[in-house]
Amino acid sequence: MGKRIGAAVFGCALLLATCTASNATVMISEIMYNPNSAESIPVQTEWIEIYNYGTGLVDISGWYISDEDGISSITIPAGTFISPGQAIVLYPAVITLADFQAAWGTGFAAFPMDFEPLFGLSNSPSPTNEILVLRDASGDAVDTVNYDDAAPWPLDTPDGPSIYVLPGFLDPIANDNGANWARSQIGVHGAYAVTQTAIFNGNDVGSPGVVVPEPGTLGALGIGLTGLMAGLRRKA
Repeated sequence: MGKRIGAAVFGCALLLATCTASNATVMISEIMYNPNSAESIPVQTEWIEIYNYGTGLVDISGWYISDEDGISSITIPAGTFISPGQAIVLYPAVITLADFQAAWGTGFAAFPMDFEPLFGLSNSPSPTNEILVLRDASGDAVDTVNYDDAAPWPLDTPDGPSIYVLPGFLDPIANDNGANWARSQIGVHGAYAVTQTAIFNGNDVGSPGVVVPEPGTLGALGIGLTGLMAGLRRKA
């Protein structure tokens, strides 16, 4: 009897530790909307990063991205979970995973997303133009980011860097404020330059799969140096 009770308690704890979509602690944490590399179909080099800022495992099976123009026809595969502190990248389905990894590396999970119904990610966003929504398998909104290229949002010139949520502001309320975002810079918060390939021209900068939760920590410094070294290794 004691063993059965213990097993039941463990099962309940495991169930509670896996967040459902209704209480999912996942947010949009980085957006590459204005790369210097080619953006037009059939080649797209834009991408979106999502991040689990909570303490529990989240089932993201069937999740997808939408905006005011349409919804992705491709969803995250069944059986996909995002761990606490993990970042996952959603890349354009018109290129292959191998194409994306050749440019940005293999140290993180990445899944294809159909950006064509969204008409890509706008390079001239506005309060009504680019409203990105991360949706769960039921179509419910998990996080919404209405990014812009005017203050308080980071400027989008010159082309190439992604924008990302600054350490200390990693929650779906704080990421509504453009002042809590910054343009990626090589060596800062894990950012590095993309490797030049037949698709990517080598002039983009981002930190796909890397999120620094808190500012001014040794961990942040370490991740920043790791990103810089990764970029140098890719160029070697």
